[in-house]
Amino acid sequence: MKEKIVSFLKAIGYIAVAYVIQVTITLIYGFCYMLIIMSKFGIENLESSSEEIFLAFANGLDKNMNFILLISAAAYVVILMLLYRIGKKSMIKDFGLKNKNTKNWIISIFLGLAVWLINTGIVSLVQDLGFMQKSFQTFNELTSSTVQGTIFMTILAGGIIVPFTEEFLFRGIVQRTLSKSMSVKTAIIIQGVLFGIYHGNVIQGLYATFLGIVFGYVVYKSKSLWTSVIMHMVNNTTAFIICYVLPQSIDNLTGYIVFALIGMVILVVSLSYFNKNNLVVEEGNEVIRL
Repeated sequence: MKEKIVSFLKAIGYIAVAYVIQVTITLIYGFCYMLIIMSKFGIENLESSSEEIFLAFANGLDKNMNFILLISAAAYVVILMLLYRIGKKSMIKDFGLKNKNTKNWIISIFLGLAVWLINTGIVSLVQDLGFMQKSFQTFNELTSSTVQGTIFMTILAGGIIVPFTEEFLFRGIVQRTLSKSMSVKTAIIIQGVLFGIYHGNVIQGLYATFLGIVFGYVVYKSKSLWTSVIMHMVNNTTAFIICYVLPQSIDNLTGYIVFALIGMVILVVSLSYFNKNNLVVEEGNEVIRL
C-alpha cells in the first residue's frame, strides 16, 4: 500500500509541476501584456480608460492564448524531462519512442477519429437536450479562446503541440509512474481520471477521462507513446477543423446519434484489431492480455 501511495503522490507531483508552469507563464505573459496595453493609453488616461484597457487586455489575451499554450507546453516538457533524467531513466526506452509500427499508427488514426465522433455526438446530444447547462456555459467560455486567431496557430498549438505534451505527461510519465506499484488496469484508470480533472471543468473532464483511458490502453498494448500521440492529434485537429469549416454541420439530434454510433463501431473494430495484433510481453517472456 505504501508503494502505491508513493507512486500516486509522485504522479500528482509531476502534474502539479506542469500546472504551476502553465499558470506562471500565463500570469507573466498577462502582466507584460497589461503593461503594454497601459503604456499605449498613457499614464494620465489610466483611470478614465480603465474599461477600455480591460477590454483590450481581455481580447488580446484571448487572441494570444495559443501562443501562451505553445510557450508553457514547451517549458513544462523541458523541465519534466530534466526531472525524469535526474532519476537516471531513459525516456526513449520507457516511452517506446523507437517503436515504429506503421499498422499501429494507421489504426491510431482511426481510433482518433472514433473518439472524436463519440465525444462530439454524445456531448452535443446532452447539450441539445438541455442537460448540464451551467457546465456547458463554463465549458464554452473556457474553450472559446482556443479557436481565436488563425486556424494555423490553433492547429499548431491545440492540434499538435498540446496533444504531444499532454501524452508525454499523462500516458508517458504519469501512467508509467503509477504502473510501477499498481495493476495495469488501475494505473490506466487513475491516469485517465487525473487527465479529466486536469482540464478543470466538468464537460471536458468527463470526455477527457474517457479519452485518457482509451489512450492509456493503446499505449500499454503498443508499448509506444506514439500511438496515443497520433490519436490525440487526430482528435484535436479534427475538432478544430470542423469548428472552423463546418461549425453547424450536424446541428440536429439525428446527426449527433449517428456520429456517436459510427464512432462506437470504429472504436470497437479498431480496438479489436489492435488487441489481437499487439500481445503484451512482460518479464519472463509471459504473454499478458489486459
